[in-house]
Amino acid sequence: RSRGYLTMAVSGGRGWQSCWDSHRDTARVGRAVEYVREEEALPPGLPVFAIGASSGGGFVGHLAASIKSGGLPHLKCIVPQIMGLNGARNR
Repeated sequence: RSRGYLTMAVSGGRGWQSCWDSHRDTARVGRAVEYVREEEALPPGLPVFAIGASSGGGFVGHLAASIKSGGLPHLKCIVPQIMGLNGARNR
């Protein structure tokens, strides 16, 4: 916090070792971020950064959607890693 950052982690799916649901979990993450923002008395426009691995790598792409499409407000950067590309081949 002294450097202007607050870290939070969320898990998707329906429990232990489950994957993200891009429809249901996007709204859940938005509510979780807002909850932490309010509880920690953070400024409303504070930038959000998201990182995800495996199914979370694909999931952070959904967070980057427009606000009208359910994207996460104030999201400034995503870091998807170790994710599938829907059958794309490496050439």
